[in-house]
Amino acid sequence: MKRILSGILIGVVSYSAIFLLLFFSKEITQGIQNGIDICLSLMIPSTFLFLILTDILSRSRAGRVLARPFSFLSKIFKIRPCDIDIVILSLIGGYPVGARILADRVKSGMIDHRSASRMLAFCVNSSPAFLYTGVGISIFHSAAVGIIFLLSSLLACFITGIFSRIGAFYPKAVNSKGQEQHIPAPSVLLFSSVQKSIYSMSIICGFVILFSTCMPLISSFLSGFLPFELSSCLCGLLEVCSGCSSLFTSGFQNPVAAAMLFSSFGGICVFFQIGAILHGSGISMRFLLLWRVFYTATATGFTALLSRFLPQEILSAFSSFSDTETVFSAISPLALGALFCCIILLLFFSIHPATIKIKKQ
Repeated sequence: MKRILSGILIGVVSYSAIFLLLFFSKEITQGIQNGIDICLSLMIPSTFLFLILTDILSRSRAGRVLARPFSFLSKIFKIRPCDIDIVILSLIGGYPVGARILADRVKSGMIDHRSASRMLAFCVNSSPAFLYTGVGISIFHSAAVGIIFLLSSLLACFITGIFSRIGAFYPKAVNSKGQEQHIPAPSVLLFSSVQKSIYSMSIICGFVILFSTCMPLISSFLSGFLPFELSSCLCGLLEVCSGCSSLFTSGFQNPVAAAMLFSSFGGICVFFQIGAILHGSGISMRFLLLWRVFYTATATGFTALLSRFLPQEILSAFSSFSDTETVFSAISPLALGALFCCIILLLFFSIHPATIKIKKQ
């Protein structure tokens, strides 16, 4: 019976999608174009390099050195000191980084899936590049707003980590061999990091384009039954970039807090991305979904509180941009320079090149 019902549901959804493609081709085409623009102008510039760099750091000694000054946080979060780099890298890299590192370490036996499931509650965060540059600078044209987003996200992560430790056990390695992580050669490390990052980036962009395709239809449908502000809020909870870009016309009393609401929640789109990354690792998303409401409320509350200290000119300037088009840009020169360093490592530290053979004359 369950298979029959699931087959009927899949058939209904598939035929409905074909119907929408035939009769709403203009809106769907516009949604696809918007999704591609978001991926090219925001998601790839702000995420791809960080995926590569955080994967390299998590699989090398550099990540442990980076996290060593923050080892005191292990007692606060009730995790092992060797796992604190997951929290640091998730704060630096953004949404898919923490989930991907946790999945890799569970598969390698470095941490059990139960502890990794708890750590998802505070290791799934918006990246600084997205909060500061993509939202604070590109939408609000204010560095102060970007700093408020960063502080609110950081405080929400710490508070969620502290409260989620109630009744939790310290993580344990699945086997003794998983305690020591094998560090490959620099060229192999860079190649595998780029390969994994391309796969993760394709998942992220695919879901963004899919949700952006459906967003015009969902928005027009909801606007017929709900107030415009509420329909915009629901769309923002489905896909964060669409919600942030609609702040100009949504009419929120506090657009800064609304932007943090969408960014901290991440959207249903992000949950699908994380679920695809965690597939096969045994990590459950129930803990993440349970604590996401608390995390979102904490980050939004801090943003609403801190936004009261913003000069009124910033919100006035934001309203003056309501008729302009938002252009996302999240290029990181620091990440670009680090990528060039990784390329140099690839060229000079290859142990057994597979494609290039240099012979002495």
